[in-house]
Amino acid sequence: MKRIILLTSLLLLLVISCEINEDSAGNFSIYMLKDDGLSYLDIKDVDIDDLELKDDPWISSDDIKFYDFSTHNIYLNKSKSRFFDELADSSQFYMFNFSSKPFVVNAGNQRIYIGSFFSAVSSMSIGKMPTISDGMIFYYPDDIIPIEFGSEQDDPRRDPRIRNALIQDNIYHGGLSVELLDVLILENSDISTIQYTFRLTNTDSEDLYVFDPDKAGSAVFHYYTNGIDFWDKSTGKYLWSQYKISENAEWSTDWYRRLDKGKSMTRTVTLKGYPQIPPGNYKCYFYYNTPIRIDKDHRTIHNSRIWLGRVWDEYDYNYTE
Repeated sequence: MKRIILLTSLLLLLVISCEINEDSAGNFSIYMLKDDGLSYLDIKDVDIDDLELKDDPWISSDDIKFYDFSTHNIYLNKSKSRFFDELADSSQFYMFNFSSKPFVVNAGNQRIYIGSFFSAVSSMSIGKMPTISDGMIFYYPDDIIPIEFGSEQDDPRRDPRIRNALIQDNIYHGGLSVELLDVLILENSDISTIQYTFRLTNTDSEDLYVFDPDKAGSAVFHYYTNGIDFWDKSTGKYLWSQYKISENAEWSTDWYRRLDKGKSMTRTVTLKGYPQIPPGNYKCYFYYNTPIRIDKDHRTIHNSRIWLGRVWDEYDYNYTE
């Protein structure tokens, strides 16, 4: 009788354990559709749970060294060419011949969102949705696959279920956040000069080396980072640093500063090169970009990782002369 009770208890614990593991499973993964002939436009109105996926994921957490949640860059533990070679074998598209092939991002046993591969040479519009583009695949190093998003609002990549899955799979990294704190027009003429202040915060679990305008200088910094884009709320007109003078230089470790985990740094930068800026109510956008063509073998300074990618923020600015 005791053996029966013990066996029953063990079986009950096993069932409970399986249920708990299923509900809280990590297992971040990206799946392709079973039908290779379908494009994103073919399935964009189909319920995500009704799509037929391939039996095995295209990319799983086992393939990933870590996932930077601030940029949604996937750092692989192997060459990304392997994954795109597989796609070329199955659906005859590769690199510069992407044709809006959909993919599905899963967190555990839940389907979170549909994305699409995208080619800059394609005439097909796929709207504002997460994409893996041929241009970024080519431009980023061999171990990184970036998932981009056309609209910064209601970003499905930031779904907390994905974050939880990444944490449970032990591949989550918080990366950086940026805040645009202040914008000031110093000189308003045919070629105008502005000054802006931003704050970077290391939300990662590790210390990071970050691209620092104080170390790189304004010309180098603004080769990679465009400065402030002004959007007039009334007219919809955009103004940007179209006349800026930037300095193209091979990236250098001298441009980077260590930013300890949980710490912030604030920088004020001056940039000349804007057209004349009329009075108005503006939404100011700042994209903090860094050099990204840095191979993984050169991505460490004093045992800390160089952060690369793009984060952004916006700021309301009422300009009156």
